Amino acid sequence: MSLDGVSSQGKGYQRELSNRSVYSAFQIAVQLPRLYDYIYAAFPKLYNKNGGSYGKINAVKSLNRRHNSHMAPYGHEQVEYLSPDGFITPLVYGLRALMTIEQPQKPNDYPHVVWSQDPVPWLDQHLTSIIKRYVTIFTPWGYDPQKIGKSIGSYQNALDDYKLALAGIE
Repeated sequence: MSLDGVSSQGKGYQRELSNRSVYSAFQIAVQLPRLYDYIYAAFPKLYNKNGGSYGKINAVKSLNRRHNSHMAPYGHEQVEYLSPDGFITPLVYGLRALMTIEQPQKPNDYPHVVWSQDPVPWLDQHLTSIIKRYVTIFTPWGYDPQKIGKSIGSYQNALDDYKLALAGIE
């Protein structure tokens, strides 16, 4: 943020954002907590829909036993199960497949980050098939959310699952 191409000197120690491309990325970023909660709330049900028993996973049982309140992390809406971040974060990373950089159309315009698809309706339609493919990584990692959440392969797998859904491969 301190680069002159991104921001300019404001009052005192403050800087003012002047790069419209960075501003467009921030417009996407502020939507991510809501989308995290959306995936967080949907994941257990869709995991079970694909033949699993989410509540029987040791990490899920342990997490839910320790907490009386079952709330999504950002919007604090009631959820059926608390989920380890290691299970959810790669799916949120996969949202990157729905983002694109639009190039300027006019001489004074700027490249900007936009959604290629409206994420919530798109997730409504495709998250089931994405989760069906994504959870195949759980067995090799022993259903350990620490291992899943720290593995670069989990993130790449989730991103690839989104790309397959975008290509119409369900």
